[in-house]
Amino acid sequence: MEAKRAFCLWSGGKDSHLAFMEAQSQGYDIALALTFFDARTRSSLSHRLPPRVLRDQARLAGVYLQEVYVGREEYEQRLRAIMQSLAPQKINYAIFGDIHLEEHRVWNERVCNECGVTPVFPLWGWSTEVILEKQHQFRSLIVAVETGKLHERWLGQAVDHEFHNELRSKGLDLLGEHGEYHTLVVQSPAMKGQLQVERWKKQAYDSYVGLDIQEWSVLQSSPITQEVVV
Repeated sequence: MEAKRAFCLWSGGKDSHLAFMEAQSQGYDIALALTFFDARTRSSLSHRLPPRVLRDQARLAGVYLQEVYVGREEYEQRLRAIMQSLAPQKINYAIFGDIHLEEHRVWNERVCNECGVTPVFPLWGWSTEVILEKQHQFRSLIVAVETGKLHERWLGQAVDHEFHNELRSKGLDLLGEHGEYHTLVVQSPAMKGQLQVERWKKQAYDSYVGLDIQEWSVLQSSPITQEVVV
């Protein structure tokens, strides 16, 4: 059987990380992880993480990180161009970490279908309880919280039972799929080692307050086995 070659959208957070692992377990060959960065701030669009942190994280997970620097209005155009450039390499599947948000899935499906790529949603429709149980294997740091919903004291803390209880008490989505908070996975079963965040400053952006990570350590690394140029 021909391998199902895929790329995955990679934010550095817990949902994209779990989708990556689940896709691998379902037989997808993940050729690359794709992250979009703001061309102005040089940080990732969704989580405001520096490129080198995500490179180190992807390296620990054994996948090549493709970095794309864009203005926000260019996102769809650049995503389409990347999908089309991957077709000659038979990378015909895209892995997304969406769980419940129908509008996100519909948008991703439309763009993929118009580019001849098959979208894959390994976590789609899973219960919150199942997701939390699987992500309990991770160590995920809270790197941003939505202002007015969560206190900034949670920044830099690990997602744990105490944090989930705080979300419950406020009636917020435990998975944060509506953007209540963002995370960085620093340790997981997919990573051959871990990241240790050592110094950061607070930064405010859009409706969030988050971490501007300044220093970190890679406690163990592994080589990238394959690079794909797009």
